[in-house]
Amino acid sequence: MRSKLAPTVLAGALVLASLVAYAPGGHAAVRPSSPLVRAAQRTAATPSLRFDLTEEIQTAGKLPYLLNARGALADKVAKVQMKIADVRTPSGQVLTGPSAIEQTDGTFLYLRSTVTTALAGGLWVREPLAALKDTSPELRVLHAISPRALVQLLTRAHDLRASDNGRVYHATLPYTDATVASTLAGLEAGTQYRHLRLTAWISPHGRVLMLLLSGRTEDKSSTFLLTLTLDGFGKPVTITPPRSGSFVDYDLGQLAS
Repeated sequence: MRSKLAPTVLAGALVLASLVAYAPGGHAAVRPSSPLVRAAQRTAATPSLRFDLTEEIQTAGKLPYLLNARGALADKVAKVQMKIADVRTPSGQVLTGPSAIEQTDGTFLYLRSTVTTALAGGLWVREPLAALKDTSPELRVLHAISPRALVQLLTRAHDLRASDNGRVYHATLPYTDATVASTLAGLEAGTQYRHLRLTAWISPHGRVLMLLLSGRTEDKSSTFLLTLTLDGFGKPVTITPPRSGSFVDYDLGQLAS
């Protein structure tokens, strides 16, 4: 039981930890004077925001993969809901995709998912944030789902073209760029997508409102599409920890052993 649960439970818990732990900034701007770069940096530095992320992968001969993650982030506080869409096999069987609800109050991470149901009987699983190592391989990979990390990809954009009076930008991303490759690694399911094209919508206040990113493999057998929308800039994010008796303390790190 533990060997089967370990990868999924750890991945679910570390998604939220990565959202909180990701430090804004750290990427050198390709064009410091670009309004797009300034918008990306301003958005990533915003103390709080809400996001809705959808990722879709279509691969010839395989079932489609669709992930949705939505939530709100602030300093050391976050709440996220995630769901991998159900899929129907050619034989008509419906495969139920896992889901998870996670939140942290800055001290503990609370997780409840289709996976932890078997572990905790439907209760929340509580884990100290300090127990999640920032250097863990899973955490580094799952930084990719962070909206701040994705927004920072705009600082790596090439071939910028503006439209709608500078409110919309079209560009390409070099898949060989180390920052681009590492940021997308956790979203590409082991496949390196090329021909990366993005469109970003900028608010009148100079923040990123929406990001659309697409790519495909060299042989065109697989396509990648990611949509990220942002709002709630600077608005408070409130967390209500589960009441006593509705959670169990568990060391998720033990599951990997």
